[in-house]
Order: sequence, then structure tokens, then C-alpha cells
Amino acid sequence: FLSPAQEDTSMNYQRTPSHLSKILLIMSAFGLTGVTAFAHSGHHGMSGGFTTGLMHPLGGWDHLLAMVAVGLWAFQIGGRRSAWQLPATFLAFMLIGLILGTGLPAVPYMETGILLSVLCLGVFLVAAYRPLAWVSIVLVAGFALFHGCAHGVEMPAHSSGWLYGTGMFLATAGLHTAGILLAAILALPGVQWIRLSGAA
Repeated sequence: FLSPAQEDTSMNYQRTPSHLSKILLIMSAFGLTGVTAFAHSGHHGMSGGFTTGLMHPLGGWDHLLAMVAVGLWAFQIGGRRSAWQLPATFLAFMLIGLILGTGLPAVPYMETGILLSVLCLGVFLVAAYRPLAWVSIVLVAGFALFHGCAHGVEMPAHSSGWLYGTGMFLATAGLHTAGILLAAILALPGVQWIRLSGAA
């Protein structure tokens, strides 16, 4: 399942020990950010479906890591030219999962699927895995369905579905964008990573 893109040297995205340490540092930082809101702590006390949906992807380390990792992996695979293909896929199938989740009291293996998505995306980044385009799309679509279902199952009963979905969509798109931008910064020649990490 490996594409000719593996031979592309134009992206300056090398599989080197330095590069791997940078990726692991980013993932660890986001993990620490979300650890105080482990898994799906929920935001049911917040007023308004938009605010609840906006905060939900930010309130659990699993969602946070997965969204950023999708952006990182998208840039790692396709560079600047096609970095939005996987995030767009994730957003579309996450909305499908949201619709499915709102009509179900529980989704079998939902938490397991979310955990696997985080682990798999982390492995893909560290291994610099660049599959064929359709393989990456199928993988990301599957991950997105689990995350979307979780958002749907945990949507407060009296929230507006449209407002909740809009907030969730914007937050997720923002996290994808953060991942793409981080990957783009890492790909720049001469970037002083220590200075960047200190500024963060």
C-alpha cells in the first residue's frame, strides 16, 4: 500500500531521529494539555449548543490528539499541495458519525475505535507511513466516524443539533489547521526548534 510519494523529496519532511523527536514532543505536549480533561468529560452545563459543540473536541485528550495528528499526517503525506484532503475527509465523515450518534444511546466499540485512532495516527507519524491516497482516506474516514459518533452520543438533549454541529465542526477544523501549520513549520529549513518550544 505504498505510493510513489514516498520517493518525493520536495517536502523536506525526512524520517530522521531529529524529526521523530519533534513529532513525539508535539504529541506529548498536546497529551499533557488534555490530560486534565481525560476522555469525554462533557460540557453539559454550558449554555447553548454552539458553545458546547465548540468545546467538546477540546475537552478530551483523545479528540485533541487525533485532530491535530490528522493535520500533521496530511502534511507529511502530501505537503502543502494536498494537505487538506485528509482533514476534509475527516470533517465530512465526522458529521456523518454525529448524525448517527445522536440517534443511538450507545455505539459499540466507540471508545476502542477512538483510542485506536490516536494510537494508529501516532504510529503513522513516527513511521512516516505514506500509503496510497485511497488507503489514507479510508483510514481517516473510519477514525472520523468513531469520533463523530462520540460527539453525537454526548450531545446534550436540549441542545440545537445545528448549533452543536457547527461549533464542533469549527473546533475540529481549527485543530486540523493547527496540525498542518505545525507540520509546515517543522518542514522549514533552518527552524530553531528549541526556540519554538520555549516560546510555546
